Amino acid sequence: MNQIKNVAIGFVTGRKNFKNVLRTYAFRWKDVISQSALNIHLIVAYDLSYNNTQIEDYIVLQKKVRDVFSSVTFLGPEKLMNTYKWQLERAF
Repeated sequence: MNQIKNVAIGFVTGRKNFKNVLRTYAFRWKDVISQSALNIHLIVAYDLSYNNTQIEDYIVLQKKVRDVFSSVTFLGPEKLMNTYKWQLERAF
């Protein structure tokens, strides 16, 4: 019996066309997932100031794209800074 494998795929982006790129990848991965015991987890770190984008340019995904992934996590600058501070506090 095949054991389910978990894979995380991360994107660091600030581009408005991110959702188009993600959609292309997602539909290719959908075929791979259907043929194997695989869960893909999506992690997106975004920067709103890079190209004067809005949060909707990243987090509003079509249902058929979102459904490809077992989990979806978005990390904006505030979340990244909080995580960084949390790690520093535990290191010392």
